[in-house]
Amino acid sequence: MISRPLLWFIAIALLGILFVSWWAGAYPARVAVINQNAAVRDLVLLVGGRRIEIGEMRAGESRIVRIPSGEPLEVRFTGSRPRVWRSPETIPPGASVVLYLAPDDRVMMRDRIGAR
Repeated sequence: MISRPLLWFIAIALLGILFVSWWAGAYPARVAVINQNAAVRDLVLLVGGRRIEIGEMRAGESRIVRIPSGEPLEVRFTGSRPRVWRSPETIPPGASVVLYLAPDDRVMMRDRIGAR
């Protein structure tokens, strides 16, 4: 027979594991936006129903923002023309993502700076 204190220990341990799993799944991701383009304006990140306004970025500027994880990312900006880009997959919890705004209004997503 299992003793009552051992049952309490197992129950508290399971609750602790569930809490840590929930907390890790809700941990925000970090996105670095690096503008390699000429000036862009009206830069907005949309993720999980949340709108993150960055505004205008000059050539060579960069910004780092935290976004909710577990959702696909959408980037809207105006360079030489209005542009919308969507990430091909969801952003995992705690991930660091680098978005390069290229000269031809392309957006390139990398998991670290300098990756090809």
